Amino acid sequence: MLWERDTSRLAHYLGSVKTSLGEGATYELMLDDNGEISRTLREIVLEHRLSKDDVRNMLDDLLAYLLENCICVRDISPSNIMCQKKGEQYRMVIVDGVSNPGVNPLNIRVNRLSRYFIHRAWRSMERKISELYKEVENSKLSARNYAS
Repeated sequence: MLWERDTSRLAHYLGSVKTSLGEGATYELMLDDNGEISRTLREIVLEHRLSKDDVRNMLDDLLAYLLENCICVRDISPSNIMCQKKGEQYRMVIVDGVSNPGVNPLNIRVNRLSRYFIHRAWRSMERKISELYKEVENSKLSARNYAS
């Protein structure tokens, strides 16, 4: 926000709280237009709420957003991306892990470094989403074998 970047696809950090497990971060709650809590990308995939092509298009759009705004994400995963439903459309919102990915503050000031760290985090995200789809396929195979 200080760098006047578009933060519309990021849940805003509200502060930290002490919990029985240690200190935790709090973020704004993502709600669908019907007032229900938005589902994570992980839930959307596991519950087959969107096609693989729709998810791919949304992920491509999210990556373009991160690159355009030079937003570095430390640990992006299907569990920290919310799919907020507005009408029949979804938009992905990142709810955790947005920070400078290294000690060097130039990482967020120099576009080339920002892009490098964004792509590095995104490769990890691609592996995680691929593993999630393998999990879905394995559960389908198990269900078919069980039904046989």
